[in-house]
Amino acid sequence: MTVEQSDVFQMERNLAYRSIAIFSGQLLSLFMGGLPGRQSLVFTSAAIIALVTVLLLSLTHKCHWIG
Repeated sequence: MTVEQSDVFQMERNLAYRSIAIFSGQLLSLFMGGLPGRQSLVFTSAAIIALVTVLLLSLTHKCHWIG
């Protein structure tokens, strides 16, 4: 949606950011899947990392969907 609403000059940059975000998520999930321990701990860790990421992005960027 961000890419679709971007103007022509920023569309390429936003596509690059999207690609980096997808790759980073896949890489992080690969490492999290290899962690020893209970599976619930791995999922809880992933949820905490996702929440922290959303909060940091919300604070550093102007988000239209957060009010």
